[in-house]
Amino acid sequence: MLHLGDLDLAARWLMDRPRGDWGRALGELDWRCTAARAHVAATGRIHPDFGDGSVMAAILCETLRPGYAVTGVEGEYLLALGTAAFHFSQNLPMQKQKPVPAGPHGASSSPYC
Repeated sequence: MLHLGDLDLAARWLMDRPRGDWGRALGELDWRCTAARAHVAATGRIHPDFGDGSVMAAILCETLRPGYAVTGVEGEYLLALGTAAFHFSQNLPMQKQKPVPAGPHGASSSPYC
């Protein structure tokens, strides 16, 4: 499941690259996540290089430039955020949703809660 933190980190990670490399970088990120998920499924252990298969784990497994001050580059950040969101909306495999247990106010209608 993709979380807002994954999108934020992916956008900031993209900002470390030339804009022309964003598509290739996102394809590489997809490959890392797929390899990690396959490794976890086969071994029951987290992939040593790419983590648990989440976008965040795949990004955080590499050395990143310290700090991500967004001030002054809001337009670039929003472009990177939109690019990452669109990419993942088109390319992440849908995972089987687990049923949401009913809370005190009934079942949630959102598949993301």
